[in-house]
Amino acid sequence: MPESHSNPQPADSSYGVRPHMIKLVVRPTERAHQLIRQHVAAGDHVVDATLGNGHDTLFLAELVGKKGRVDGFDIQSAAIQSAQQKLHDRDFDHVHLHHVGHEKIPDWVQTPIQAAMFNLGYLPGGDKQVITQAQTTLQALRSALDLLLPNGIVTIVAYIGHAGGSEEADAILTFCQTLKSDQFTVTQHRSASDNAKAPFLITIVRG
Repeated sequence: MPESHSNPQPADSSYGVRPHMIKLVVRPTERAHQLIRQHVAAGDHVVDATLGNGHDTLFLAELVGKKGRVDGFDIQSAAIQSAQQKLHDRDFDHVHLHHVGHEKIPDWVQTPIQAAMFNLGYLPGGDKQVITQAQTTLQALRSALDLLLPNGIVTIVAYIGHAGGSEEADAILTFCQTLKSDQFTVTQHRSASDNAKAPFLITIVRG
């Protein structure tokens, strides 16, 4: 399977993940859900690091069930309200929404998690000037990986068609190369099309 980076591997092979490349045949968000289902079961604790319009939140809430727990984060009131509307009239008291940036994950989550989902960029239908930023996204990603259980997964859907998107995605991929290869498996899932601006999925699985 072709690899996405040509940087030489360090002498100690336990350091420096070289991400694999897989061609996407479905949307990256759909593929993220497929993979989450393979790693998450009822009763698990999971994180939605970017609530957006609440689609991932609802998906995770249904997946872990009432014996599980979902912690969701977003800095925008509109995202919190959208997620609340999707959860409305459902007995989802196992979902906890936090109106703070995802870099605050450690303030609210101290127990191990089985999965974390990141859907980067801006809020669909919201202010396109308010976007996720590389610095805080990396901070949140480090926190999620610190909490991640064995066989746990982090999914990151990166959008690169807007200003700042490519820089954020590049920062994440660079960070992934610093992970220990005997602890994490990193995969890029990219569209089979020739559209260089198409969103793509990054997955990190703890061994």
